[in-house]
Amino acid sequence: MRDKRITRVGYTTAVLLLMAVVCHAAETVDETDTWDDGLVGDWDGMRSDAVITNTGNYLMAKFEAQLVPDYECCIAWTPIDHSVLVTRLSFRFQADPRAPSEMALYLHSRHSDMIWQKQLEVPVPGSWESYDVAIDFSEGWSRGPMTSYERFQNDVLDIDWVGVFVVRSAGTEEMNYGLDDFRVQGWRLTDIVDPPDDANGNGIPDAWEDRHDLLGTDPDGDADEDGMSNYAEWRAGTDPTNDLSRFIISAESRMQEPVDVGVAVQWDSIRYRSYSVWKGTNLFDSFTRHQQNIFCTPPQNEYLDTTATNSGTYFYRVTVED
Repeated sequence: MRDKRITRVGYTTAVLLLMAVVCHAAETVDETDTWDDGLVGDWDGMRSDAVITNTGNYLMAKFEAQLVPDYECCIAWTPIDHSVLVTRLSFRFQADPRAPSEMALYLHSRHSDMIWQKQLEVPVPGSWESYDVAIDFSEGWSRGPMTSYERFQNDVLDIDWVGVFVVRSAGTEEMNYGLDDFRVQGWRLTDIVDPPDDANGNGIPDAWEDRHDLLGTDPDGDADEDGMSNYAEWRAGTDPTNDLSRFIISAESRMQEPVDVGVAVQWDSIRYRSYSVWKGTNLFDSFTRHQQNIFCTPPQNEYLDTTATNSGTYFYRVTVED
């Protein structure tokens, strides 16, 4: 096995840091609505031709009988807290007496005020079917002609509600669609980088300043005297009042026998940021930009340097792009 000596370094656009200290935290979110209490809770119907009720242990969308088949639909939805980054949704669904004509999972982004949808296979009537969908562009999420990987990555950083969309069967009889065990997984992020209001014009959002009790702060100042300016702390997502809160990175060799796949560089990331990875062979020569425009994947980014496959020593820096 080849030896790779990787020094841990941290870097912002303002200053080089050599301290490997936790930057900021994100706690795991794993919440499930079971409706065993007989209540609807935070759920409601949107654009709905159905009545949303709790049958006693699951949520029901009930479409009344029709004289002639007509288009009717329902979005059963629930709000998502601004601090939550959703990574996966799962639930169970039942149709009685017929499967819906169409079914999809919806995400609404506060960032763009747009809905992303993932088409789902309709269930077999009379039995509970399980669905498990990652919030990943490769899963087939779409918002029509405006669909792109870049838009998706931006929009899912700030989801404010999720829901299940159904179109009733073309039959005329009463249609009942059940929803149960709706599970939301993800991360609760501590960063606040929006809204971008900056009433005092110092280049730092007021919401971030207010959170740290630094309204009207000098962007070039250093509230915690740790060597990072207040502006650099905002850009990096660190705490400007805690001198142990640093923007740090780590790097480790990734061996995949019999092939070495390179070096993985990792760092804490926050919403609406892009990063560059810089590389050098020692700390005395200049670093060269190895990769730029790396989009954030909070709470952590990872970049795999596949060119670092020969023996030697490598040093890395990560910068927050303007």
